[in-house]
Amino acid sequence: MSDKVYLGNGKELFGGDMISFSLDLTKLGTQKEKFFDYNGTKYIKLKMCRKKGGEDQYGKTHYVVIDDFDPQQAPLPPKTVIADKDIPF
Repeated sequence: MSDKVYLGNGKELFGGDMISFSLDLTKLGTQKEKFFDYNGTKYIKLKMCRKKGGEDQYGKTHYVVIDDFDPQQAPLPPKTVIADKDIPF
């Protein structure tokens, strides 16, 4: 995975029932290689995450980044080896 591409910030509203956010479309437009085609329509995957430090000085509680997770590049979890013992069931 590459460095995160931050596209904007958001703010919780109505007790957390809604998050309002804005995206920087100029940054999004420079990331066309992250777009993918599905049934003739272009998409991009985004992630909205809660800010770890809590609310910032502008009241923003979340940020939006491009989700560039690629399952083909993800490391596999270590395999668990179970000893060959008699299991009483």
